[in-house]
Amino acid sequence: MTHALENLTASSDVDFYLAILLNVAMSKSRAEKELEDFDLVFSALSHEARRHVLVVLLGRNGRMTAGQIVQRFHCSWPTMTRHLSVLEEAGLIRVEKLGRERHYVLNRTRLLEVTGGWLSWFKEGDTDE
Repeated sequence: MTHALENLTASSDVDFYLAILLNVAMSKSRAEKELEDFDLVFSALSHEARRHVLVVLLGRNGRMTAGQIVQRFHCSWPTMTRHLSVLEEAGLIRVEKLGRERHYVLNRTRLLEVTGGWLSWFKEGDTDE
C-alpha cells in the first residue's frame, strides 16, 4: 500500500485512496449495526403514541393517510408529524405519496426482524445460567 501511495500524482488519486482508507476504518461490524438498529427501533417504540400508531396501522391493513392517523389521536398535527418522522427514521413505516396525499405504510418486516433479532440474543440454550 505504501508503494501505491508513493506513485500517486493526481489529487483525485489521493482522494480516492483516502476515501478507501476512511471507509475501511469506519466500517462497522455486524453486531455494531445490529445494536444501532436495536437502539433506533426501540427508541421509536418507547413512546406510547408511536406504538399505538403502529397498532392502528396494522388494524387498517397497514396503510393510512396522515389525516386519517391524526383523526384517531388526540394530539396536534405537529406532534403527530414528529411521531411519524421518528417511526419513518426507524424504518417502521414508509411514506408513499399518492397525488396530494401522504400514505403511511407499516413495515412489518423491519419491525419483526429487529425486535426478533434482539429477542434471539436471549433464546434459551444460548447461554448457561
